[in-house]
Amino acid sequence: MTRAATLLLAVLIRAPAAPAASGAAAAQEAQAAQDRGVLLEKYQAAQKRHLAGEIEPARAAMKEVLDADPGNAELALSIARWLVMERSDFLGGEPFARRAHELEPRSLEATNLAGGCLVHAGRPAEAEAIYRAAVERFPADATMRYGLGMACGQQKKYLEAKSWYAAAIELDPDQGLFHFSAGENLANLRDYAASERELRLAVKLAGHADAAWKLGEVLAQQGKDAEAEKVLLAALERGPLASRWNAGLQLGILLFERGRPAEAAAFLHKATQVRPEGRDAWMWLARAQRALGKEEAAERSLKRYQELRAKEDRSEEERLLGLIRAQLETGRAPPPERRRD
Repeated sequence: MTRAATLLLAVLIRAPAAPAASGAAAAQEAQAAQDRGVLLEKYQAAQKRHLAGEIEPARAAMKEVLDADPGNAELALSIARWLVMERSDFLGGEPFARRAHELEPRSLEATNLAGGCLVHAGRPAEAEAIYRAAVERFPADATMRYGLGMACGQQKKYLEAKSWYAAAIELDPDQGLFHFSAGENLANLRDYAASERELRLAVKLAGHADAAWKLGEVLAQQGKDAEAEKVLLAALERGPLASRWNAGLQLGILLFERGRPAEAAAFLHKATQVRPEGRDAWMWLARAQRALGKEEAAERSLKRYQELRAKEDRSEEERLLGLIRAQLETGRAPPPERRRD
């Protein structure tokens, strides 16, 4: 933790507003200062545990720090900001961002953190409610419209998402991330020509690491094979590993679908080596191997694909059951289904 951040937390863990006026008050102030020091040490220790991979204990310790001063919106926001911006821990940051937003609903940062955490945590309906209120409260802010587009898109409300992305771009046309998400959403609507325009802008503006391979995918959807291949080959050479992996997968699919199974198999085989849990790569590799007459290899690849699919299906079932249990435990069980006579 930097010295500036340490000083900030020392300020955020607030001192009493009233000055000491007597010996008893001075003693109380000294005790309060000691308590603040203990909380600061606890917060710093929690950060170290998070950095060491002890995620749940770290989150619990941070909650204890905030519970000692539950009305401190700036402290809640500071913890949420560190978890989200420094650690990409959206799930852990969500309760702190939510608390900050509840305490300071006029804080644009708290609103965006709360909505963004909910989107990343797979709770888009709750995020949508936050962002809908926010676009009224912050009419000139493009980020709130973008967040609402994200929340709608995650719920497959693609037409509504399209309008909110367009509104965000109108307010901030040079934000590459807005163009990237708009392009993805338009691809979901199968408006590939419009998607291509947005993704080209996203690539130009460096809006997202995935913009290049997404553009290649959309070009392939329109039959622009030569350019798609060129774009995907370039995307294989830059960006983070996940983006390069997707570029290789899309290139393998393109080559297979264009009757080049041997070349496709080489890219797809590499994709399964880089990310053995990537089930789609195994499925397409099995198809390429079968087209090459390698039946035994194709069977092995198909079996691996089926194993990964079953595992993901179980994980999704467990996630849904967990949501249902949480609803029941908090008394928010869904209403009974209406009878249809």
